[in-house]
Amino acid sequence: NILELIQSKISKTGFVVVPRMVYFAPKKVFSAPKGVSGVLGGLNGFNTLDMNGFKPNSKTKTTTPEYFLVEKRRAQRKKSVLKKFKTRGRFILAGSIINREKPCILNSEELASLYHFPYTGEKVEAIRAISSRRGRPPISLPVE
Repeated sequence: NILELIQSKISKTGFVVVPRMVYFAPKKVFSAPKGVSGVLGGLNGFNTLDMNGFKPNSKTKTTTPEYFLVEKRRAQRKKSVLKKFKTRGRFILAGSIINREKPCILNSEELASLYHFPYTGEKVEAIRAISSRRGRPPISLPVE
């Protein structure tokens, strides 16, 4: 069974990707555990016991050791991570490359699954449908 799944995967076009995620929010609602766990929980649906899966690179966090200039150093790390995220650069923190990205190869089907979530058929309650009158087509409309 696993061999068939591997053959199915390699039969499709593959793309080398390095998935990245940055969580930011206003200070009043910022909660790193909630933000990160939501994304990781969503990615857990793609993990399998006997095949591949996603896991976070814990070396790219912006936490700092609790000694001198803690807030200033944390702010610098956050700025650096956001800048590197925007420019797709490597995260260089504390003088060395901490994010030694391990690229993964996703085929076209897997990549589409990540970025195009399945439609659940639920209606959005915030958008209300309005009724409109049905009009007749213009008299001068050509009919063939």
